[in-house]
Amino acid sequence: KISVPIKIDVITLEDFLIEKKIKIVDLLKIDTEGYEFKVLKGLGKYIAKIRFIHFEHHFDDMIIKNYKFYDINKLLKKNGFVMIKKSKMVFRKSFEYIYENQILNWIWIKLFFSALYNISVSKNHSLSLQSSITFNIASFFANLNPHWAS
Repeated sequence: KISVPIKIDVITLEDFLIEKKIKIVDLLKIDTEGYEFKVLKGLGKYIAKIRFIHFEHHFDDMIIKNYKFYDINKLLKKNGFVMIKKSKMVFRKSFEYIYENQILNWIWIKLFFSALYNISVSKNHSLSLQSSITFNIASFFANLNPHWAS
């Protein structure tokens, strides 16, 4: 039993991403035993910069929390995420989930094919293939991550 409180400094993921100048997160794995919703809310507008989110959710009373799975699902769907994987954890009334940011991943796919085939994509997501095929691999990867260009 802990009899002396311990002070721990905590920052939001939004502040961390800003401080470290992180532009895109490929995979965010959250295992915070009942604080998953707070972690996701702590991303703020930077939730749009996450490609995949992997977390577990407990449906039993083992962990006291002030939210339901519905709240997480609603937040993620509102921000362009869709569930792509759900698996039950053995011996627990818990599930693991993986969500994909379809908006961000659509942008990456659009960048890739635009660079590869000189394709233009209209606002209604229809593709128009140009007759000439040009591809500059260095400029493509520079668009994805400026550090890869050097």
